Amino acid sequence: MSACARDHRRGTCATWWSPRRPRARRRWSAAQTLAARLAPLVDSGVIAGVESASRYLPPAATQRARQASLPEGAVLEERRARGRERAAGEP
Repeated sequence: MSACARDHRRGTCATWWSPRRPRARRRWSAAQTLAARLAPLVDSGVIAGVESASRYLPPAATQRARQASLPEGAVLEERRARGRERAAGEP
């Protein structure tokens, strides 16, 4: 068994934040709620700041909206090709 698989069973592997897992969604939601409740304390200078997974991992709905706004595969590949052409002439 790999180390990550072993850690995953213990709940310590980074994949436990996967938004597809119900427990992970509850944890993320709790982290988001806590960060929102602590925001006034940060704003008033009572605490220096808060680091939360919810800051780095947006809600699943936001992720889906961002994914939906990505261009289709052909358009994306065309843009990549143009970027490579432009970069080819750069030092």
